[in-house]
Amino acid sequence: MMLTRKNLMFCLTWDVKQVLSWHLI
Repeated sequence: MMLTRKNLMFCLTWDVKQVLSWHLI
């Protein structure tokens, strides 16, 4: 699997959203 800049940014954004959602719970 190739990690392009867009894919990397998408993964980082998704991780941040997951972390925020966990903290909100």
